[in-house]
Amino acid sequence: MDESVADHCRRADDEERPVYRIDPLEAADQGVPSRLPVSVEAGVRCEIPSIAAPDTVHLWVTRSTYGISSVELPAALILNKAGALARVDCSSQGSAYERWALGDAGGWLLCREDHGDAVIEWSYDDQSIYGIAVRRDGDLSALLRWWSAEARLLRP
Repeated sequence: MDESVADHCRRADDEERPVYRIDPLEAADQGVPSRLPVSVEAGVRCEIPSIAAPDTVHLWVTRSTYGISSVELPAALILNKAGALARVDCSSQGSAYERWALGDAGGWLLCREDHGDAVIEWSYDDQSIYGIAVRRDGDLSALLRWWSAEARLLRP
């Protein structure tokens, strides 16, 4: 990310970790909650002071958890949350998920609205990196423009 953003980043707290949802009946059989915090190596939270950027960005380095390898986990988180969403281009529909690719990088992208916030989540293929960006003003188009211009260019 831009060097000016680094001053606005800190280590993410444990309670901010992504959550993996499992079927409530399966959870009951296993004796675990249906929303399980994901194991992570590290996480960073950035509060970005720019009108063109999201308000908050999280980047996580995931670890193997719940029978899913650390490399598979970021994509599994996206697909786990996609649920009944349409698999279409995020820019054409407010809540959707899609594959993305740029040069030799690629992964999954999920875009949605959550209680008035615009949210995107993305993964990188063959990497243990999972990102989440939130705009509290609900402007999903602006959030997608930021992601296209900056976030997908990040290299693990």
